[in-house]
Amino acid sequence: MGDVVDAIETLSGHLVTTHVHDNRGRRDDHLPPFEGVIEWPTALMALQKVGYDGIMMLELAGIDGPASMLERAQRSRTQIEQAAGTAESWS
Repeated sequence: MGDVVDAIETLSGHLVTTHVHDNRGRRDDHLPPFEGVIEWPTALMALQKVGYDGIMMLELAGIDGPASMLERAQRSRTQIEQAAGTAESWS
């Protein structure tokens, strides 16, 4: 609902954990990352820039059943790892 990079930079010294999801820019849709309008490579770069090494927890709405949502969540995890260049976010 705002600029993600600005929020990350503003809160950089206070980030302990994150709940990660995407949206279509109008409301809090809780979509898997890369299924909405957030520019994830830029947001992930901002997290790395401020030295964030905390938890990245997916917070998703299960509108299409658990099996489908788990598949979409796994796809998002892979995309996040590729965009960030690391799998360490999920340890």
